[in-house]
Amino acid sequence: MSKLDTVKRYFKALTEFNVSGLLEVFTSDVEIHNVNFPVYKGVEGVRKYCENFQGRIAQAKFDLLVVLEKENFVLAEWEARLTYREGAQVAGVVVGKPFTFSLRGMWRADFVGNKIQCLRIYHETTTAVDLARANAKG
Repeated sequence: MSKLDTVKRYFKALTEFNVSGLLEVFTSDVEIHNVNFPVYKGVEGVRKYCENFQGRIAQAKFDLLVVLEKENFVLAEWEARLTYREGAQVAGVVVGKPFTFSLRGMWRADFVGNKIQCLRIYHETTTAVDLARANAKG
């Protein structure tokens, strides 16, 4: 299996809220760094990462736009179409009405073999916060 296959499996598992699928693509000592979130570490961190995502997002679709694969890392630019759940918290705002928007981002995955040992996720956050405020509870 190539690193690109691992990247595709990651996005498929995330879209399906599949913790087992995510655990298969990460090393047991993985670190996941995501903008505005705590660092998720190890197997328990992967579970919390997936639970957090599923707790906020009702539906997700990811398209890979550009992938650069090197010996021990992959850079990927992606576009997501995300639907936030009613009740989700975004920057301290509770979402009262679900909303959908598009988001572009990049990430760097450091690999050991064909598994991700460190994932760094970068994306803008202003749009989600603005939409959460526009669709806030109350």
